[in-house]
Amino acid sequence: MDSETPPLLSTAGSTRAAGAGTSTTRRMAVATAAVAVVATVLLVIFAALYAKQKNDASELRRQVAAYEAMCGPDGCAPPSVVPHNASAACRVPLPADLPTPAAIASEVRAAWAASTVRNAAIAAGSDLAAADRAATVAAIPSWLNSSTIVVMRGGASSLMGFSDTDEAFVQESSFYYLTGLNVPDLALIAVPAAGALDYTLVVPHHDEQYAVWNGYVLDLDQWAAFSGFDHVIYDTQLEARLANLTAPNGPASIVYTLPGTTPPLPVPVGVYVDQDKDRLLAALNTARGSKTPGELAALRRASQVSAEAHAVLMAGIQPGWYEYDAEAVFRLTNALCGNFDMSYLPIVGAGVNGAILHYSDNTARTTASDILLIDAAANALRYTSDITRTYPVDGTYSPHQAAIYNIVLAAHDAAVGVLAVGASYAAADAVATRHLVEGLINEGILVGDLDQVLASNVIKKFYPHGLGHAVGLDVHDPSVSTFPPNFVGTIEPGIYFNDALLGPALANPALAPFINATAVNAYLAASFGGVRIEDVYIIHPNSDVENLSTAAPRTIAAVEALMATDDWFPV
Repeated sequence: MDSETPPLLSTAGSTRAAGAGTSTTRRMAVATAAVAVVATVLLVIFAALYAKQKNDASELRRQVAAYEAMCGPDGCAPPSVVPHNASAACRVPLPADLPTPAAIASEVRAAWAASTVRNAAIAAGSDLAAADRAATVAAIPSWLNSSTIVVMRGGASSLMGFSDTDEAFVQESSFYYLTGLNVPDLALIAVPAAGALDYTLVVPHHDEQYAVWNGYVLDLDQWAAFSGFDHVIYDTQLEARLANLTAPNGPASIVYTLPGTTPPLPVPVGVYVDQDKDRLLAALNTARGSKTPGELAALRRASQVSAEAHAVLMAGIQPGWYEYDAEAVFRLTNALCGNFDMSYLPIVGAGVNGAILHYSDNTARTTASDILLIDAAANALRYTSDITRTYPVDGTYSPHQAAIYNIVLAAHDAAVGVLAVGASYAAADAVATRHLVEGLINEGILVGDLDQVLASNVIKKFYPHGLGHAVGLDVHDPSVSTFPPNFVGTIEPGIYFNDALLGPALANPALAPFINATAVNAYLAASFGGVRIEDVYIIHPNSDVENLSTAAPRTIAAVEALMATDDWFPV
């Protein structure tokens, strides 16, 4: 059937089919009556909808007024702030002086401007005293002058696929670095003025309906109060503001932005204004290499809680657990301390899965003979950590497990001895690699003269990754050529028995002579997996080195002692 008869006309149709003749006048009268009925029904519906809309609008205004009434004289709490509390079950006391994200960002803006050594490119934050602002004039680089402006877009909100569900939002790191705001659809303008920079935060102009679903509709004064920026405008004003700042109407002929800016900036680039996407990012990356006191406090919190979560899991795991059981305990322990977001997908690899560097399925069931590699950490105030521990599921290292573990631990500690201001990962990696090769030769897994084995680079079939990386707002923060003061990064050597690497190596005539095939095949047959030991370190200005993840035991004696305990879960 192509179409259905309208219900209000169905009776007339049936009468006609039964043979009861009707005149044209009667048919018109029925049709007119039907139209009248439909019109009356529609009017009733529209009237009800209008009344409901009025009531909804009144209710929305009431809710918005209630939200605004909750804001004190300093404005509403920002939606990006992690609550400064922790469950009573958290075994890591919360520092009383842990800063807020906005305070860290303000400190970052000040430090970036005040240090010529760090090639500062952005001037002081709004809460600095006038004297501090004056002291930063010399720090402004020559390429940031009265004919330039900085315009940065934050991350945009987005939906999951073709659904109407928002994706979990994570702010673009460089933007968060300067703002401390994990809020989508923001922008930041910085205008050189009197040797400093004048910041304007650009915020979305939400309607009342937004308050129903998200709970925050702030006016410009409230945005200014919790963000720390004196000047705040709505995104509807952005295009006009940029038009007034850039040529031909304004003085700026160069706009410094970040690469991959999305959505595009409403600036007529190419006619009167040039766009530079390189200098700003380079300056930010340089600045991010050296952490401020507030950043260090957040990084300590992230690593200390994550290390405690490793210890809790280490004490509790039993043969027969699934890898995802271990992940769940780790996540819960961090959450009880207020650290809800993982720094990356946890890697929980039992047995052979531990040899897969970025394994994240976490679905296998553990056995008593497995060695478990867990590489996991959680954020604090958006700042990350990165910790790996490797230990036997049954609580006691076998001789083969202990041998490989001690080789990796010795290489790790030797590399830490290289860490100092001005040193490099390349130098530390050379020391760690030599210890790994020497240990594998002593264990009979590699064969030959130490220097010849090193020259062959066969070690990369057992240790295929770098020694470490910078840690900060990203778990892999911008890299550095040499370590600056207050650098934070990882040391993470490892040894893995992965057939995808060792199979081809045993068949390679340039590498096979340095490998004891019988020993390697025995490890592969036993599904040994791998060992990695990873900690997070601060290199202080005087080159003292601070390990942030000591709460997670790392010597065989300490690991086995903890795994022998019964009281392990923090609730």
